[in-house]
Amino acid sequence: MLTQRLIIQPRLDASLSFNKIEELEIGPGLAALEFSVRLRYEIRRELAPYIGLAWHTLSGGTRDIAKIEGSPRDVTALFVGVRFWF
Repeated sequence: MLTQRLIIQPRLDASLSFNKIEELEIGPGLAALEFSVRLRYEIRRELAPYIGLAWHTLSGGTRDIAKIEGSPRDVTALFVGVRFWF
């Protein structure tokens, strides 16, 4: 928490594969990493708009498959949204 209402939320995701799955373009080992961070402002606990930045990268055999296919291996994205619950 930066303040009572302003919250920063980091997140790290990793994908692992034990086998090569050509149909899904996934190689063995550590397949992908994603790091994202969201900054949200809680108007109320139930309603909070946010802005975020995410970086996704492929690694190992999956990165090699993506290179052969001509797919991007690193992606950076900016996103906005609203978190709500009732």
